[in-house]
Amino acid sequence: MDLDSEDLGGHYFALKAGSSIKKDDTLRVLGRTHPPERTAKVQDIIDAAPIKKLFAERGFDAIYSDKTLWNRVGWYWAFRGPDEPATVAQLSRSGILAIAGLGKDVIVLDGPNEKGRSSLPVIPKPEADAILQSQQGSLSTKGCMALDSLVRAVRYGPSQGHEIIELFVGKPVYLDKPVDGSTMGSIDICQTFVVDRMLQRQLEFSRSSSQEQRVDTAPPTLNDDSWYEVADHTLGYLSLDGGNSWKRAIENGGFEGMNFTIESVRDGKPVLKMSHYTPH
Repeated sequence: MDLDSEDLGGHYFALKAGSSIKKDDTLRVLGRTHPPERTAKVQDIIDAAPIKKLFAERGFDAIYSDKTLWNRVGWYWAFRGPDEPATVAQLSRSGILAIAGLGKDVIVLDGPNEKGRSSLPVIPKPEADAILQSQQGSLSTKGCMALDSLVRAVRYGPSQGHEIIELFVGKPVYLDKPVDGSTMGSIDICQTFVVDRMLQRQLEFSRSSSQEQRVDTAPPTLNDDSWYEVADHTLGYLSLDGGNSWKRAIENGGFEGMNFTIESVRDGKPVLKMSHYTPH
């Protein structure tokens, strides 16, 4: 498997140095897309150097005011920065991450779908409560076991007999009155990863409606509908060995750029990290 591209400009994907991706390759796309077909074909491999030179010679304003030229090369503006790619793949479908070389033992569990009201495939509350109760013997702290807390569950999959559920348990501190959409001042959260009904890992952290989650973002809006929409947003899960072990693909976006991580579900160790700084 060749995890060597990231989407930062619609249908244009940045390619890592030495990428083996070529024209007419078919890639698996992860991201907030809703068509059932989640593959994309590489329509072209673009050398970014001439476009970079064009922006340097003419400047942003001149290119932006020429709508024909902007429609042809404007996508490049999202890729600028110290880590800008030398080559870019133009794909037939947009997404967040594109993956090449998927073998027969690779399983992908899709997640976010922007076609619905929520970007997360949330499980109905009665089922979420039942999942929490079924995991009580595996949870290691009281904060994760509080049945009187808020509970949300998000399902990824199923595919080929496998699914992963992210289970969120929250203990909120409510404000006396709402502030900018937030009804909570803070909330303690336990996030667990349940793989094929077996708990593999749990995280515990807090969120505050008066404190940013990263330096270049505004504080989160915390209420009964949004408290579990955390900064590390899961794009989907990958198994390279037929479901024996799993990797989590994560997006964390902010004003100054996008961070992407692929980590082991079992221990959280990163397998791949990518980031792109967006100048302003």
